[in-house]
Amino acid sequence: MRIASSLLPTVALLVLTGGVAAGEPVDELVLNVHLHLRGALPAVLIDQRPDDGYIVDSLGWAYYRIGNHEDAVKNLERAIDLKPEDPTINDHLGDAYWRVGRTLEARFHWAHARDLKPEPEELPKIDAKIENGLPDDTSSAASADKKKEDGRGG
Repeated sequence: MRIASSLLPTVALLVLTGGVAAGEPVDELVLNVHLHLRGALPAVLIDQRPDDGYIVDSLGWAYYRIGNHEDAVKNLERAIDLKPEDPTINDHLGDAYWRVGRTLEARFHWAHARDLKPEPEELPKIDAKIENGLPDDTSSAASADKKKEDGRGG
């Protein structure tokens, strides 16, 4: 994904601010546009710093957030190759593995994230994922994919 360099400040601001003000109503289309744009900045930065595990993780996580779990796994596996001892990247890869049905690998990465001493507020969330996995994915992208798989259109 490429964006014009003139848009980088706007995209950077969007990423830094989360894209919307607190309490602002956001419809699904607007949310998806924001998530796509949030993926644009890491994609541009990867061209400049392809071996930065944090940037690769950001791109993988953007793919995850828009429901593109296969590309999320691909990028997050690369991020783990670059930064294997980062608890957040291990947690992200666990989430992506869960979404593609690789539940044993998901639990392994969540357990590894827990052992790597994540931020204290993340520990209960990681423990809950190890115990229960993730709830069903109800994102619009995942729901549309499921409808296509079921032959109900999308």
